[in-house]
Amino acid sequence: MSGEVTSLLKKYPFVQLNDRINALREVIQIIALKGLAKSGFFDHALFYGGTALRIFYNLDRFSEDLDFSLMRPNDTFRLARILTSFYKSFAIMISILLLTIRKRRKRQISSKQTSRVIYRRI
Repeated sequence: MSGEVTSLLKKYPFVQLNDRINALREVIQIIALKGLAKSGFFDHALFYGGTALRIFYNLDRFSEDLDFSLMRPNDTFRLARILTSFYKSFAIMISILLLTIRKRRKRQISSKQTSRVIYRRI
């Protein structure tokens, strides 16, 4: 799972603060969708809307909401059952995401400090 999060983050260049924020939003959305998929949610529901278009067709826009609809009316469907499984998966992946970000920041800070030391010596 750690490898999944790392590969998701590598897709985004972190040039400006806004890039980081948008990348984190999108990675969290993908993590949420993976958690829902693992919980069996998509056996009952469809994912649609702006975020689906961006993820599946690389549409150049950002949408913060995730739109879902049941495939057909289902009186026995209970979201609470799905969410129990989803929360476990989501919590684990978010924890890994935060650890990955911390490691990346430490490396960036370390390389900045090294370049300052070299610059001072020159």
